[in-house]
Amino acid sequence: MTDSSDDPVSKRVLASVEIFKLCDSLAYFDRFLSKGIYEDGRPIDSFTKLTFKRGTCGGAGSGLVRQGGGTVFCSIHPSICMNHDGPLIIFEIDKPDEIDQAVVNKIKDILDEMVEKSQFFARETLACRQVEKVIELFWELTIRIQILNMDGSVLDAVLCAVVTALTDLQLPCLKVSRQEDDESEFEEKQIQILEQKHHIDFTSYPVAATFAVRKMPSDNKCKCYSASSKRGFQDNRPFTQSTDRNGPIRVCSLIHKANSFHSTHSILPIPILSQLLRNKLNMVPEVQDARIRAMQEADERAQKEYEEEMRKLREESERVMRGLAQEGEQMRIQHELDMTELENKRKIEQRAWEDEQLKILNAFMQKMVETKRQVLKLQQEANNRQEEFFKRERARNEEELRRQQQENERLCRENKEMARQREESKRAQEIEDRKHEENMKKLEEEAKKERERKDREYKKQLEEENEKRRQEYEARRAKMNEEAKKREEERQKKHKEHMAKLEKEREQRRIKHQKLMDEFARMEEEYLKRRRERARLGEEERRQFEEDIRQMREERMRKQAAYEEYLRDMNQTIATMLAIQKSDQMMQTEYNKLCIPLDRVVSSINSDAGLLINWISRYSGTAGFEDQLLKMRNPLMHSIELFKAHVYSFFDSIDNAPIPPAYRNWITDVTNNGLVALTATDLLLNAVRDVQDTFETRVFIVNL
Repeated sequence: MTDSSDDPVSKRVLASVEIFKLCDSLAYFDRFLSKGIYEDGRPIDSFTKLTFKRGTCGGAGSGLVRQGGGTVFCSIHPSICMNHDGPLIIFEIDKPDEIDQAVVNKIKDILDEMVEKSQFFARETLACRQVEKVIELFWELTIRIQILNMDGSVLDAVLCAVVTALTDLQLPCLKVSRQEDDESEFEEKQIQILEQKHHIDFTSYPVAATFAVRKMPSDNKCKCYSASSKRGFQDNRPFTQSTDRNGPIRVCSLIHKANSFHSTHSILPIPILSQLLRNKLNMVPEVQDARIRAMQEADERAQKEYEEEMRKLREESERVMRGLAQEGEQMRIQHELDMTELENKRKIEQRAWEDEQLKILNAFMQKMVETKRQVLKLQQEANNRQEEFFKRERARNEEELRRQQQENERLCRENKEMARQREESKRAQEIEDRKHEENMKKLEEEAKKERERKDREYKKQLEEENEKRRQEYEARRAKMNEEAKKREEERQKKHKEHMAKLEKEREQRRIKHQKLMDEFARMEEEYLKRRRERARLGEEERRQFEEDIRQMREERMRKQAAYEEYLRDMNQTIATMLAIQKSDQMMQTEYNKLCIPLDRVVSSINSDAGLLINWISRYSGTAGFEDQLLKMRNPLMHSIELFKAHVYSFFDSIDNAPIPPAYRNWITDVTNNGLVALTATDLLLNAVRDVQDTFETRVFIVNL
């Protein structure tokens, strides 16, 4: 059985499919999406095959992930640190130039958010396991991610690589030689790393899945497909969903239009495209339509066979998925049992911790009550002393008041006695009354001043006692602050020594890194040297190409002369045909059908080739040469491909046409002329491609 790829019909079908895909890519892919499959045969609910390998990239844990055409590897480098409030996992992402930095920043933000929300594991999981827990230490993980190349969603492969590396991570146990009450600076020599290692206990295994939504124009429905392929969907917006066992945790758009899809081709309606092809090929519409129908029927038969094979593959996939679902259910039940046991242990530990906290709180409250009782006792003693003083002062004042009252009574008696004498000496009595009042005021003022003086003395005594107690308290506090300051200075001094040591080690690493960078610069210089050598060879090839073009021009002139000779022979053949009763109308029809279209296309190709060669020779040293070459190259290559398709169609017509024996020699000459034209066209096509390759090499060298 012959290979179908060598069949001319299969070649024509594949060529028509590629033309349809080039001209209307949306309609081409919609035909597959409407049937629920991709171009490569996968169902739309399936993803690109993903493979991963652990422990291949160095570090304490590593993982290599391949998804489609993309490759990502990840390595983990742990270090020991004291407990702090910052993140314990730091991500470093290295990317190629074709990936936008905004996408990488978005991925890093998502990973940091997952770590902050403990989507991988709890923060306490990174606590160092010690033989005797003396001081609380933690592992700080530096996760280095390198994206080699990508074909589809970046987050899917990156998250899988991170999870793979974390599952491969093994952290050793520690032994710390240090006392609990030792307040000196922590030193590296006090830590001993043991051979015993352990894996990290995950709370969940996150998985990222990227989808794209496409609205189908045929049935007004939306199709959701995995965005693992970037070609052909120019107007769709993929989005990424990251999930774990408990459900979705984040949905974000990562792949933008400008970075996700290839350049958009021009799209023309099918009737206009068919008319353009007919005008270019100068073919009869009936023959072209029949050929298109034949290709469509062959395409439908191949599509039916393909759909049957896809159905079998889907049945096999469903069977495998059912088995995986059963295994997943068993794993889920086991996980629930494990989680129940862990929850019981956590409750027991929580109750023990609460009891311990209650004991500490009771002791603290008893101490506070005892302190308050002593303060109240001291306050009561002070109040008693003050009350006794006030009682003595009151008794003295009452005695003074009784004395004043007795004096007042005596004065009253005197006043009564003097009243009898008032008529005799009223003026003298008034003077005596004023003196008496003044004396009373003086006595009252003196008594009041005496009381105020004694009050001030008592308050001053209390203030002196309070000031003395405050000074004693300040002295004790200053002494404690001085001792704490000395201890802090000692710790600062040891910390500075430790930081100087770390700075010295960092400088040594920088010198080592600089040596590596110098070596890389030397290798890059050698690479640029080789590229310049290749550029020189490319320039020599360009000069050789110009020489070949000149020879092709001379060959074209020679073939033109041979073609004129061929026309003279054809006229002679026509005369011979007239001699055998062939009508002039039939001769003209055959000539117009077979020779004139070929001659026109050959002239057009030769004219375009001549213009391109002259333009290259004239403007190859000017600015903007490469851009104009790209603009002129694509139409020329398109015309060359159409011309070749026309010649092949012409050969098929000759093979299938009933030609009389008298025309055999004439048909042979026409066929040879067509083969010569095809050879010249292939040479021109290769030359144009070589010019483009030379230009791309030059651009690559300039970029470097």
